[in-house]
Amino acid sequence: MPKSTRDAQQILDVIASYLATVSPYTYPQLMSDLNKMDGVLCAQPKVPWKHLGLQLDMTTQQLYRWYFDNFQRNLYGRMEEADMKVLRLQIAMALELGVDLDVHFQKTLKQQLSKEYQRNIFTVAFNNTKKTLLKSNELKRCKAIVSYTEELFAHMEQIK
Repeated sequence: MPKSTRDAQQILDVIASYLATVSPYTYPQLMSDLNKMDGVLCAQPKVPWKHLGLQLDMTTQQLYRWYFDNFQRNLYGRMEEADMKVLRLQIAMALELGVDLDVHFQKTLKQQLSKEYQRNIFTVAFNNTKKTLLKSNELKRCKAIVSYTEELFAHMEQIK
């Protein structure tokens, strides 16, 4: 995995060099416009991640994850706070009502946001919010059980 900006630059060099061979754009055009490079890469029907990874001494999975989980997230930024509030509220309500947080739910939720987000940005925000709320709900259940148990023991002590 890249440990520095220099490593990231090396990865982008390799990707841009490849894209320059399969697209109408030159290496300098791609390197000067990373959004364009991302669009060109995502439009490719098949990207030789294994071949590119070998050039960088990275596994296919390492390169793929670096690109989509790090580079794209840095390129496109985070979800806006107002949309995060909508996301939290809708997921919390769905969990409370026992609604499946499936593809249909996600599609409906995306339509409620102020703008369309890049797939990975939405997915990371959605999954992190869901995990946080599930943990919070579990913690509340545990506290309720402890409270009930304490009340029960206190009541039993009074009966003795």
